[in-house]
Amino acid sequence: MDLQGELFVDLRTIAADVKKKSGNGYRDEHRAYFTGLKERGKLLMAGPFKDGSGGMAIFIADSLQEATTLSNNDPTVIHGLQIPHIRPWRTTISL
Repeated sequence: MDLQGELFVDLRTIAADVKKKSGNGYRDEHRAYFTGLKERGKLLMAGPFKDGSGGMAIFIADSLQEATTLSNNDPTVIHGLQIPHIRPWRTTISL
């Protein structure tokens, strides 16, 4: 797999008051945003944790700043439903 950039893991947690913010109202926007990132080559993969505690995204970016911007522009982050935790990731074994 030839990636154009570095990998950044975004471990998302659900905001404590997400039910008050009607979290499902932004699901379609969130999916559309991530689909657009995938099409642009900026997202490797993403999805929720099975226990409902949050999710994970793996961004392809040139810098931590770019990965942070990609994450912060997600509607679920903008509206305070998910809290991102981004870390640069160096793979030692890959697909």
